[in-house]
Amino acid sequence: MSESADFTAVLQAHQLRRQRGDRLVTTLAGDYPSIRALWGQWCRATERRQLIAAAPTLDAARSGLEFARQRAGGAPRVALLFLRDAEDTAVPVQAADRFSRQYPRIPTALALTSEELRAVLSSEHAAWATTVTEALLTLNIRTEAPEEPTDKYRSIYEEMLHRLLVAHPDINAKFEVNVRVRGASLHPYEIDLFCRRWRLAVEVDGSQHMTNPKQKARDKERDNDLGAAGVETLRIVAERTLSHPTECLGAVQHMLSMRQKEMSS
Repeated sequence: MSESADFTAVLQAHQLRRQRGDRLVTTLAGDYPSIRALWGQWCRATERRQLIAAAPTLDAARSGLEFARQRAGGAPRVALLFLRDAEDTAVPVQAADRFSRQYPRIPTALALTSEELRAVLSSEHAAWATTVTEALLTLNIRTEAPEEPTDKYRSIYEEMLHRLLVAHPDINAKFEVNVRVRGASLHPYEIDLFCRRWRLAVEVDGSQHMTNPKQKARDKERDNDLGAAGVETLRIVAERTLSHPTECLGAVQHMLSMRQKEMSS
């Protein structure tokens, strides 16, 4: 299956969940041309008319829907894509969420660049972050990802994964950032993201961890030493935190579940 066909199948699955009553807004993160191309492709495949809410407020979306209804002479087969407001990224998130809940049979998506995605995830409004992470897809996000992380993070990849973990509604575990944890040898290792309760270390690895034999050997020795001290290590390829965020979150969620079973038995 091609990448575009795969995305199309995921979008269709999102819509079925909306119609079952799930509170769900598809979030497409990346560059706007790619997002609009994908959304347009899905609209054509499902024989829907594409509506773009460039003024992303609930009233504007309703007006666009009413105009489409008048042109169609009845209930139109449309799909709505919300673009960001120039002044406040939260505006389209809130509007898309409210529109999706009021019109669950109308496919609804939200378009964000990586910078806008990061702004929503770091917002004090947890509900908006949950809305974004519940159905997140990324397209070509690596080409325009911000170069520098903020605050305590060592890379944008580490930052994005941590913010996604904090925002995810089904991951109820606290992860500390860049903390030192001792292995069985008592050597201290700095861990990217560490869940102290379930003794899980998440390392966000650059390409050298995959390709350099000496680095791979050091990583194995480190993982074994931490393992002997009761700490399990999960390694995630850095770029996949942006290109495949749902997959990365699923891997962390799976490891947390395994750790909970092991430590509770």
